[in-house]
Amino acid sequence: MKKRLGAAVLMSAVFTTGAFATNGDNLICSGPICRAMGGAGIGLPMETDSIYKNPAWIAEYSDGETLIASFGGTLFLPTVKAKVDTMMVRLDANNDGMWSPGEPVVNVGGMTDYVKSNADTFAVPEIGLLYRSGRNLTFGIAAFGISGMGVDYRQEAQALSNMNTLFQFFRFMPSIGYKAGNFYIGGSVHVAYGLLSIGANTCLMNPDGSIRMGELDGDGSPEPICYQSGSGASTDLGVGYDIGIGYKLFNTVYVGINYQSPVKMKYSKVFDFDKNGTYEDLTLEQPAEYGIGIGVDFGNVRLVGDYKKIKWADAKGYGKGDINFGWKDQDVYALGAEFTFGRLKLRFGYNNGETPIPNATYKVSELGAQFGGAIQNSYFNLVGFPAITEEAYTTGFSYNFSKHFTIDFAYTYIPEVTITHEGIDDSVSPAVPVYKASAKNKQDVLTAALTYKY
Repeated sequence: MKKRLGAAVLMSAVFTTGAFATNGDNLICSGPICRAMGGAGIGLPMETDSIYKNPAWIAEYSDGETLIASFGGTLFLPTVKAKVDTMMVRLDANNDGMWSPGEPVVNVGGMTDYVKSNADTFAVPEIGLLYRSGRNLTFGIAAFGISGMGVDYRQEAQALSNMNTLFQFFRFMPSIGYKAGNFYIGGSVHVAYGLLSIGANTCLMNPDGSIRMGELDGDGSPEPICYQSGSGASTDLGVGYDIGIGYKLFNTVYVGINYQSPVKMKYSKVFDFDKNGTYEDLTLEQPAEYGIGIGVDFGNVRLVGDYKKIKWADAKGYGKGDINFGWKDQDVYALGAEFTFGRLKLRFGYNNGETPIPNATYKVSELGAQFGGAIQNSYFNLVGFPAITEEAYTTGFSYNFSKHFTIDFAYTYIPEVTITHEGIDDSVSPAVPVYKASAKNKQDVLTAALTYKY
């Protein structure tokens, strides 16, 4: 019976999905040029990559082309692990609808080693097109995968509820940029497509947080009432926008500002959150972002630095709403450098954004409270949605095979980060540990594209 509880009870009050990316559940950038330069691009033109980073710069072509078309993709290789040391739960052994003193309290965690998720390979497409109409007006269009993510613990971890999840988010962005002397302005409409799938074992719970028990099993002990929850993939469309401005000083220094609106998504009947046998909807809003950047272009050397704020705390599902997971806002800093040697351009970058899910210790007033509030969010964030990475080191290159064709490549290395959350029952003295979970996340990201210029 305890083994079956370990397979299911941890999901009883928690919604889970997996997320692997660098800044929360967003990739640091879209496109090989921007990504190779640490995700910086608000303060410097980067061809088709500027459609997503700062559309003001699409009006600036480095070689005066009429058309730029880039076709590529990203191979995302996360290594994600989770462990639940402690999760104390009450069992309603008398099956009278509530837990009473004397009924069992068991630890359904008990993991001593981390378990690796089998969801370790994701492909993300990236397409961009720019067309100059006259000297000052440029039209652009792009389709970028912003996230490709998930976890798969179906065969490896009974105590992790055998969960398997998938979240995908794409943006289709028609854009326009205009240049007036040294002033640039641009904007994009974001037509977004999202897909969310959740599958996990879960158990029915009483209002006090205790586990409901059913018939006796072979050893004479009552079995929890558990089932596989998850309705398959749920999808939605959303609309947002971004606006960027830029200014060039002395034909060398670039300054840019960008704002990206939130995109509200509603995933219908995606999971049974309240364990009543009916699948509920989830509103999960991709957050607003705003940032500023400054770059310099000396011809054979280009340097850029960006700062942006990601408003996770104001986004429904992440930080607000009836169901939200307590994410904090994120400050992101990015640096990039590019060096040109004839037909070859070498790029290097660094990105840093403190995780929106930091280490934490929570206090609960009673044993059953770990299935609500901060502890519930903790389990969701660490086991199901470990968007905890903070630093990224990047490099890449471009090589011009001819006047018209260029190959672009970027590699991103994200060092492993470990986050641990604990819960303490402070209703007794001394306080009793009732919860402890940890997650590890490291990533390798490969991006390649073929660019045609005319």
